[in-house]
Amino acid sequence: MMISIRFPLVKTALLGLVALPVAFAADFSPSVTTSWIKPNRAPSTDWLGRAGVLDMPIIPADGALVKQNPVYLSWPAAPGAAGYNLVVQPLSGAEQAHDAAYNWFPLPKELARGTYQWRIRAKKANGQFDVWSDWRTFTVTGGGGNADVSNIDGVYNQLKASPHPRTFPKGAELTAIKNALTGIRKDAYNKLKARTKVFAARAQVDEVKSVAASADMSQRDAAVEMLAIMRDLKPELDHIMEQALIWRIDRNEAALNDAKARALKLASWDPDGPSAYEPSHHMPRNILWSLAIAYDWLYDGLTTDERAKLRDVISKRLTQIELSLMGSSKRMMVRPFDSHGWLGLNAMAAIVSIIGGEVPNSEALFKLYVPWAMAVMSPWGGEDGGFSQGTGYGSWHFDPNLHYWDAIRRATGIDPYQKVWLKNTGNFLLYFAPPGSPSGGFGEGADAVPDASFIVPYTMRVPSQLYRWHGANQKSTDPSSLLQLLAPVDTGDVTFPKGIPDAAVFPSIGWAAVHSSLSDPKRFSLYFKSSAFGSFNHSHADQNSFIINYEGKKMALDSGFYDWYGSPHHSKWYQQTLAHNAITFDGGKGQLTGQMDARGEITRFSHMTGYTVMTGDATRAYGGALLLAQRSMTYLKPGFVLVYDALSSDTPRQWEWNLHTMKTMEVISPKQIKVAEGSTVMCVDQLSDDELTFSQTDRFTVDPDPSKRFWSNQWHGRFSSKEKSKKSQILMLLRMGCAEAADMTVNRLDEGYVVNIAGKRIAMQPGRPVDVK
Repeated sequence: MMISIRFPLVKTALLGLVALPVAFAADFSPSVTTSWIKPNRAPSTDWLGRAGVLDMPIIPADGALVKQNPVYLSWPAAPGAAGYNLVVQPLSGAEQAHDAAYNWFPLPKELARGTYQWRIRAKKANGQFDVWSDWRTFTVTGGGGNADVSNIDGVYNQLKASPHPRTFPKGAELTAIKNALTGIRKDAYNKLKARTKVFAARAQVDEVKSVAASADMSQRDAAVEMLAIMRDLKPELDHIMEQALIWRIDRNEAALNDAKARALKLASWDPDGPSAYEPSHHMPRNILWSLAIAYDWLYDGLTTDERAKLRDVISKRLTQIELSLMGSSKRMMVRPFDSHGWLGLNAMAAIVSIIGGEVPNSEALFKLYVPWAMAVMSPWGGEDGGFSQGTGYGSWHFDPNLHYWDAIRRATGIDPYQKVWLKNTGNFLLYFAPPGSPSGGFGEGADAVPDASFIVPYTMRVPSQLYRWHGANQKSTDPSSLLQLLAPVDTGDVTFPKGIPDAAVFPSIGWAAVHSSLSDPKRFSLYFKSSAFGSFNHSHADQNSFIINYEGKKMALDSGFYDWYGSPHHSKWYQQTLAHNAITFDGGKGQLTGQMDARGEITRFSHMTGYTVMTGDATRAYGGALLLAQRSMTYLKPGFVLVYDALSSDTPRQWEWNLHTMKTMEVISPKQIKVAEGSTVMCVDQLSDDELTFSQTDRFTVDPDPSKRFWSNQWHGRFSSKEKSKKSQILMLLRMGCAEAADMTVNRLDEGYVVNIAGKRIAMQPGRPVDVK
């Protein structure tokens, strides 16, 4: 069968070419995409193509380049399907048929590099098959890595015969860590032991009596109470695991007895009571994890009865997560875009690796959840390493997941860190949370300084000179955390490698980053977003928005604060388009919130010597209110940014160009403002000839909740068109340091503008690529 194949134009740049021997693996050289053109591919109309945006995605996407090998495939679930028949075929070879129990399937062996086509059909309950899907193609470009789950039966048989502790370092890794705990990590380990000695004098924590259970409790009070419970309980859970570490390393009887007593007290809590998995998820999952680690690491210090008691409660609590993930409808397989569910899935895989072969149904759970967790890994991004939930929300997800992935690796030998997405996540963290950055990029928690407490442990687990540099140059973190003390010992080079691009685009999530110099903490940084994940879950209605950091200061910020999910501030400001450096109209109206279909897309990205250009289309995000919402941004080294918006509607609109800052913006003239943060300044010039008026305020529509202890007013500026119109073209120039744009000229075309600046001629027109000469 002959098919036509279209591939996106992709240019990649190799990163970190120096490979040094380390204690646990050889360095790998991550790569980023520096040039991108959105593929022009007509959507399929078969039964897969008609699925909803929240359904299981089609992976690989049609025409995709795939590095993960063996290849993982997924597709939208067919209602009532009893299974699936899958065919994979090289373009010039024989078909390979596979039966899949679920709507995801890891191929059982590596494929040779090259292009393949595949299709799928659902098996009905009566044994008959439904219609085939259309053929789709992918091209395998990589191979290798120890993330293979094809021999899951053999892995399980080996696991159930293995002694405890299963998830504690062993062999050469343990020897290296023990040496580090008496050497380069000695001070950090002593800090942990001193901390546990003080905490051991505290009383054990009593069972939670209420978790937002009162019928008359407001949403606000329920959220605040849950946050308080989690904050108060966390030290107890951490202490149990830290004492378990001391027992394993030092064979300290006092640590054993303290950890055991606290774990058994925790096990006495009613698993169906206030600490049940539903509806709070995070706190019950953390309780379960602490119990599972206590069972595994304290195993040889527990009596037979104590082990049985812990196993029983672990099994009961695990069943609650299983019910939440699967239910009667395979909920997470049908709709996997669930931030809490993703954590629950990885926790399930880790915990069944601890108790596999020791509780009823553990074999079935292991053979389902370990391959599932390893296959899906994350629904929030693709092989480029992107994480659409953002750098802020990532801190709350990566911290527990690093524990789970460590446990899976040590218990099963299947290494999550060999997954292409997880290996490349370091690129995402590097470009959107580089050392010295005053903020992260987009979504919940983007207002905060990137959390090094998960970035550093991540960089300790994926051996790369570039990642080591990133971790070594992050702000000070707590080296006495379990994630750092038990990290593999890597003493490789931590200098910044040569040849690292200063810009990258992450097409799987629609994010792009440009830096004046990635290795310079006083760098200029521009972040741009136009994402297929829309405003769903912890993403905001901020397509075609941007963030600018300069000299360690926030110059154009994502405004607002994350107090609690669904708060008045969260829903009426923080998630709204008007809170971002984006386009609104008619008094702050913007994009739809809470919808994945309210999406944008980066249509072009090009990083060249001396300049970088990116274009996003956010038309769909406005829910039909606009006919065109296109934004192009051109960065010219060392510090000019041209922002061009092409807008249209079938209804006359008052168009609004929003900018958010930390301090009052100084009005220099009707077409120029100045942003100052201490001695760091940025000037904003209106170059377009439409008449706009500037206004600013330091008020939110709703202030953050009083439970948010640290927040301050920010300033919200807006250039608004004086007259309503069906079309508008807004052109702005942002000048870092208010540097003069000598000899700049601006020429208006019938449609668009031509700007001559910094030795470049830049032509910008609606619906066309930016032309730089």
